[in-house]
Amino acid sequence: MDTRLLSLAGGAFAIGTGSLIVTGILPHLASGLAVSVDTAGLLISIFALAYAIGSPILSTVLGDADRKLVLAGAMTVFGLANLGAAFATDFWVVMAARIVMALSAGVFMPAANAVAVAVSAPERRGRAIALVTGGMTVSLILGVPIGTAVVGFGGWHLAFLLVALLSVLSLVGLLAKLPRGLPRGTNTLRERLQVAGRGDVLLALATTMLWTTGAFVLYTYIAPFLTHHAGIVGPWLAATLVVSGVGSALGNQFGGVASDRFGPERSLIVVL
Repeated sequence: MDTRLLSLAGGAFAIGTGSLIVTGILPHLASGLAVSVDTAGLLISIFALAYAIGSPILSTVLGDADRKLVLAGAMTVFGLANLGAAFATDFWVVMAARIVMALSAGVFMPAANAVAVAVSAPERRGRAIALVTGGMTVSLILGVPIGTAVVGFGGWHLAFLLVALLSVLSLVGLLAKLPRGLPRGTNTLRERLQVAGRGDVLLALATTMLWTTGAFVLYTYIAPFLTHHAGIVGPWLAATLVVSGVGSALGNQFGGVASDRFGPERSLIVVL
């Protein structure tokens, strides 16, 4: 297997764990920061908003920079933001750290997917993207449940420290495996916005928004929901998140294979 893709998948694993780890520790965060669970849930909403706004802008600004430096820099900032959150004692400091995490994640993931496509043969690009994004789905199997479990040993601060450690390990992999001179981005922000204004692209964006909303409205509050309505806590909560993550990972890999074999349109119609 291409070790370059594995290093990118490792970065996506760190990003996915840091992005979603709040879902498993939400009650602990709310208690530790003296806010309601509803308010603590804003840490996920602000992440999504900052990612959506910042990603196209920053990806354009950094489009002409060396891809390896962009990926390594984004992972470094992501790790530092998690380190800052780990030592925070105020809700608004954690909120600021989440915004920085989102901006760096919004730089990393598009660059990682672009590099995956650039280093793969045309007939294997669907699998390559599935492998990279699979790092995020694997974070649902391992990263988020582990983060949920470690809270019992060191509080919610330890969960953010775990993500900072994952970021360091990912950074080492990126520096070791990725070559310099990878293809750079050439699209301007205007060109990106023009593409986003096309009817078929808007349809794709709307479809993506609807199914992700359906999934994450529940997943955001999955920990308090399972705790209060099913009595699932501690290791059993982590185990439940593992089961959910396994389904996501299997679906992600199947989607990549199906896209290469049957075409993305047919695959999407069947899945939806």
